[in-house]
Amino acid sequence: MSEIQKPRQDKREAWVISVVGYGEYEFVGTEAQAEKERARKSKWEMSPGRKWRKDHPLESDKIMVQMNALWAEGKGVPTRLFNKYRKARSAERTEAAQ
Repeated sequence: MSEIQKPRQDKREAWVISVVGYGEYEFVGTEAQAEKERARKSKWEMSPGRKWRKDHPLESDKIMVQMNALWAEGKGVPTRLFNKYRKARSAERTEAAQ
């Protein structure tokens, strides 16, 4: 019988956290820990924040990097890119649930 694998949420990974007005920094931990850190820093800076995996293994992470670059330049993000992100996240969640 094969070894039981832990869910992805328990895996420690390198994350990039970006907070408007503060900048980007790296964080190592699980996805839940990274989300908690993003929320904490966003609250402290009173600005929106985003997170994504540093090594961009998922399509949604690659799209988030593109979106963050546009925000950093003070540009808007096209609706098609938001839709592409939502579709990628949905597919990743479906795949993880199987």
